[in-house]
Amino acid sequence: MTLGKRGAYFFVIDAFIAAAILSFTLVLIFNLFIEQPSSEQSFTYAHDYINFLSTTEVRDFRHAVIDELISEGQITEVRHTLAEQVIIFFNQTEILNATNLLAAAAESLPATLDINVSLKKSGSATQTVIFEQEGSSELIPQLHLAARSVEYALINQTDIIGPYVIQVEVWT
Repeated sequence: MTLGKRGAYFFVIDAFIAAAILSFTLVLIFNLFIEQPSSEQSFTYAHDYINFLSTTEVRDFRHAVIDELISEGQITEVRHTLAEQVIIFFNQTEILNATNLLAAAAESLPATLDINVSLKKSGSATQTVIFEQEGSSELIPQLHLAARSVEYALINQTDIIGPYVIQVEVWT
């Protein structure tokens, strides 16, 4: 009562069908759990970063970059916000100091984000990129959002620099 060669064919076909079903199921399961970038979360990162720059005073931000700039005399007023200090550096054409300050403030953001911070003087047509951070994600960015804030800097309690538009762009 043996099936002979026909039984072997049924076994091979059965094995191929089982392998196809298993591989299809695994592909389906692994593709269901791919995270898509959230526009709300990305906008929150951009908005929170610009809000952090606008509200945090230099004296409240503890970082080696700040300590170095204060000891070198580059920062003389510690009651300025980080955004005001960036504007002062930009106005004095000390872009490297502004870039270092923005990089220090961006350390708390996720490493997968691409960030671009630029300044534009109100009424000017040119926008200057001050800080760029390429994220560690190897995926092609699918979402691009920007948050803007109008900032001023006060020097010697009498002189006002600005207004400047600070724009933070985030890619995820």
